[in-house]
Amino acid sequence: VGHGTIDLARSSVSGEFWMHTTELKGYPKAVDLSNAQFTTVELIGDPPPGFLDFTSATADFFKDSAGYWRGGDVILDGFEYRSIEMKRVTVRQREQWLSRAMQASRRKPGGDHDGYLPQPYDQLAAAYRRAGDDAAARRIQLAKYKRRNRVTSWRRWYSKLWNIVQDAAIGYGYRPLRAFLWLVGLLALGIVLFRYFATPIWIASGHHTFTLSDSAGYTLDLLLPTSALQERNVWQSANGLGEVAAASLVVFGYLLTATVFAAIAHVLQRE
Repeated sequence: VGHGTIDLARSSVSGEFWMHTTELKGYPKAVDLSNAQFTTVELIGDPPPGFLDFTSATADFFKDSAGYWRGGDVILDGFEYRSIEMKRVTVRQREQWLSRAMQASRRKPGGDHDGYLPQPYDQLAAAYRRAGDDAAARRIQLAKYKRRNRVTSWRRWYSKLWNIVQDAAIGYGYRPLRAFLWLVGLLALGIVLFRYFATPIWIASGHHTFTLSDSAGYTLDLLLPTSALQERNVWQSANGLGEVAAASLVVFGYLLTATVFAAIAHVLQRE
């Protein structure tokens, strides 16, 4: 039973290093493994009350027990590993593992950051990518940006609001299907609205019935900033509801386009 902090900082183990943590009582820090080097490090048993500090440690393979997937605090600041335990542990559990690590890092002495560090997220995403699980890597990257926006204050409200829009519209580039779903949803809404509730009128002389296909073309022309359909040169809103709806679709179209290009730029820069 270890009642105080076990100090293994700067240690080096060329083979396998196993640590049974069930009976460790040290608090707030149970084990100091900062700047240590391992080939394989494995945590066995239940998490202790205090945290395990892996700050700037390195390992070829990191393995932890099921107890750490559900609880416990492991500080991961600068911890580098090539591969990590992936059997039986879900990506969601790893997301929660990282979230607890952010909180523990903030509580440790000298942990004066705002509760967000990008490196642990990038490290885990890289491990998933090396294992060939690109979907899990994208999910961890998305969790990173969600975490960043969660801890960002509203003092820079414009930046926080833009991040919320990027998350909702396209998941910071890691959920490209969202943009398509937004486009389909807004298109369907516009078709119904302009066909049955705010039917535009024909600008030119004469009379032309506003059909369902006209409604689809008109809505699409509003949504796409560079549309070549030219439907807005043929039809105009007949009432206030139509004016508001048309202006809103134009705004949504520009926002959706901007978030798509911003997300593509971010993803290409990271990859």
